[in-house]
Amino acid sequence: MFSLQQGNISYLINSYDEGFYGYDALLADNLETGRWLSTVILRSLFYFLPLCPLVFLICDFLFPATSGLLAFMLFSRIFQHEGKAAVAALFFLMAPEIFCNRSVFLPSWLNLGAILAAVLDKVLFWAPGLVLNNNPTGTFWLFRTPEPQISQSLAYGCMWIAVTKVYSGCAMPSACLQFFGAGLFFLLPFSYVFVATPFVFTAFFVLALGDKRPWLHRWELLALLGGCLTKIIIELSLKSPQVNPWFESRSPTVTLSSLIGLGLFFLSRNSPTKPKIKKIAQLGLLIPMVICNQQLLTGRALMLNNFENFSLPQIVFFSAVILLSRK
Repeated sequence: MFSLQQGNISYLINSYDEGFYGYDALLADNLETGRWLSTVILRSLFYFLPLCPLVFLICDFLFPATSGLLAFMLFSRIFQHEGKAAVAALFFLMAPEIFCNRSVFLPSWLNLGAILAAVLDKVLFWAPGLVLNNNPTGTFWLFRTPEPQISQSLAYGCMWIAVTKVYSGCAMPSACLQFFGAGLFFLLPFSYVFVATPFVFTAFFVLALGDKRPWLHRWELLALLGGCLTKIIIELSLKSPQVNPWFESRSPTVTLSSLIGLGLFFLSRNSPTKPKIKKIAQLGLLIPMVICNQQLLTGRALMLNNFENFSLPQIVFFSAVILLSRK
């Protein structure tokens, strides 16, 4: 479903805020540092097809399908069974809807986040508002393009490459494809920050702990670290010392994904999963708690709703799957 907004140029809006982000990415003079990759891709499409509605339509057809295919390929490496991989990929893509109590589409019995939130609300010592668990919008998150689908497509592709090396020890069949794969990892830090941050950590853990090649031959890991370093240097050179991307935290706030991840972490201690896979899974389960609780660790707070909507439930689900796969 689309709606048209009329201005100097007509453009399509398929999300509650895509009119802002999409229009800004295509036509504004500034380059949003938190969405470098998607802005470059959108402006490249707009250069060849200078119609905003057409660019958005291409994104709506291309990137949801690409992210869905890459999610299926990712879990195919873990299960090596098409049926299981398809079910896991579907739950993976729908994780923000299912686990974050933010969907207006799911039936009540499938909205696990709402069920968990209702249980927590009945705990007597639980402070009101402590859990950030409700950010409903009128958009099914899987089809909210151009972001996060562009960045999710890149993140799922990187995870597929990383998991392939852990589970099957496969290397890219040619030097050209190895260079292409390393290039994807280099670009990952430049994607949408709410997708990139958790997936950069997850990909790092997978490659650092699971890849058996000598450290200097782990091209993907080196490219990922190089991309992170380059992004940091560029960010520091562009921003003045007075600019602070954080904001003061007034009270502790945690999220459902961090609670679920922490619970699964404690349950995983006696898991029979292989040690290296178990370590990767456990670190992944702790990522939401670390990211979402900077107000507890550093006295600052992040935009937790965005992390919940875009990536953290998927990190928890992926970690839980590899933990339960027992391979």
